[in-house]
Amino acid sequence: MRLQGVPTCSHTYTTVPIQHPSVGWVLNGVTLIIENIYAINMKGLIIKEPWVSLILSGEKTMEMRKTRTKNFGRIALLNSGYIRGFATLHRCDGPLSNQELLARENEHCVPENRINSPDYSYRFGWMISDVENLSTPKKYTHPRGAQMWVNLNESEL
Repeated sequence: MRLQGVPTCSHTYTTVPIQHPSVGWVLNGVTLIIENIYAINMKGLIIKEPWVSLILSGEKTMEMRKTRTKNFGRIALLNSGYIRGFATLHRCDGPLSNQELLARENEHCVPENRINSPDYSYRFGWMISDVENLSTPKKYTHPRGAQMWVNLNESEL
C-alpha cells in the first residue's frame, strides 16, 4: 500500500501510518521524520561565575574542566537556572601541565596562584568561540542532579 506523502521503502506496512501534528509520521510507535521536520535539541554547559561572564565578554576562550568532552558544536551557556548565551565548543586540549597552563593564562583567566596550588585538578581546556551573549537571559528547567551538561529542548531555546 502506498500512502501519499509517506516515503517509499522496501518494507511492507502492517498498519497504516498516522500523521502526528508535532512529530511527523508515526508507525507502530516509531517516529518517521520526513520532509525536513526535525526536533531541535541542544546541550547546555553549566558554568559558574565569574567564568561565564568572562566567556560572554570575550575575555575567556578556554573553559577549564577535570575531564575531556565528546560534546562539540553549538552549545548553550548556563548559569543559575538561566541560558546566558551560546557558543561553539570546537576543541579539547589536555591534559595540560602547569607550564602550559601558565603560558595560556590569557585564554583561561585562571590566576597563577590557583594553577600552582597542589590541589588544582582542572587540566583540560575546552576551546570556545563564536560567543553570543543574550541581552535577556532565558530561564530553563534544570534537571535534578545535573552538574555539567543539560539537554535543552526546543521550547527552552
